[in-house]
Amino acid sequence: MEVLIIAGSPRMDSQSLRVSNILENYLRDYSIFTPTVLNLAAQPTGPQSDELASRAEAFIIVVPEHSGMAPPVLKEFFVSSEYPALAHKPALIVSISSGMGGSYPVLDLRATTYKNTKICYMPDHLIIREVHDFGVDMSSSTYPGLGRRISACVQTLELYARQLSAIRADLLGIGSAISYGM
Repeated sequence: MEVLIIAGSPRMDSQSLRVSNILENYLRDYSIFTPTVLNLAAQPTGPQSDELASRAEAFIIVVPEHSGMAPPVLKEFFVSSEYPALAHKPALIVSISSGMGGSYPVLDLRATTYKNTKICYMPDHLIIREVHDFGVDMSSSTYPGLGRRISACVQTLELYARQLSAIRADLLGIGSAISYGM
């Protein structure tokens, strides 16, 4: 089962990409997912990113906090994604912050990116605060239980992906008449 990890920063050497690569390695070793990282700083949105999204059964969206919101490059990914590339697929939001913030991008993505994409955000999300302290072993001296929380969220994402893949075709059939409206 493929999962697309989206590094949502416009910066080439970003903490979002670093965290995405750590999660990619973790998923290769400890999950049923076959991960691919999409670095939005290096690869613009368009047909290539749509193809990656279409192949994925689930998403992990690593989003940095830029002035209290998700960065424009990530929002552009959602706006330019062709329906049904993201539709009825589960997504885990992983918000990162260099300080004690990180909650606003979660709210931003949940409020503004699901309507036309039909992406299914999990009820749980992760916020990695003091991201510079986040290690390759998924440890954080500031938050000692972070690794366990990541593991639980990945297991939950796997269950959502398995269950939604069984009914996705039916959901797409029902929603085709209202793909861009309420």
